[in-house]
Amino acid sequence: ILKFGGRRVATFSGARVPARMNSNGSMAESPVEVADIVIKHFASIECADLVETQVVVDWELTRPGPEHLKSLDINNVPSKCQTRRMVASNRSGRAPSPDGLLPEYLLADVSTSADILHPFYTKLALLRVEPFEGKKSVAVDLHKGGIDYMLMDFYRSVLLGSYVIKTYHKHIRLRTLELVRHLLKTSQSGGIPGGSCELPVLTVRSFA
Repeated sequence: ILKFGGRRVATFSGARVPARMNSNGSMAESPVEVADIVIKHFASIECADLVETQVVVDWELTRPGPEHLKSLDINNVPSKCQTRRMVASNRSGRAPSPDGLLPEYLLADVSTSADILHPFYTKLALLRVEPFEGKKSVAVDLHKGGIDYMLMDFYRSVLLGSYVIKTYHKHIRLRTLELVRHLLKTSQSGGIPGGSCELPVLTVRSFA
């Protein structure tokens, strides 16, 4: 399900859909056409490929078997303390995920949330697989302001995903950063925890 913002216009069918313009200059006349415009714009921004659902299902079914678990690093499994910190790092006041879950639900009792999620995250890390349902997201286009509501260039694309899975991805990002940190130059350390931003800022100011 795609949510849309912006001005709504009447169509030939009598239904009301947001005003969106195709790349050829014609107006979208149905919710399906609007959804197609929004998702293509989001894919272009994120450099993502658009594929049919069946392609994703086939990829899931052809995933490598248990033999790939032989090289498992136990450090890839988040500890209970790490899970608690990841849950606590969620911010309140965000839009709900496609499953209706709000970050406030996890933040209401961080310890209990961590106790519930830790076995689940452990299984994800051990099997190196995420549930297909957790990968579903909702593309939302937010108007940046101005008078033009038809062109997607005036919209900011936001992807709303599962907070349960996004919380787990925090651990993956930290683990990945630990593995590639030694490949980064000093001038590339801006924004990395524990790395100073002084040299990157100086470089930008000197040569930009």
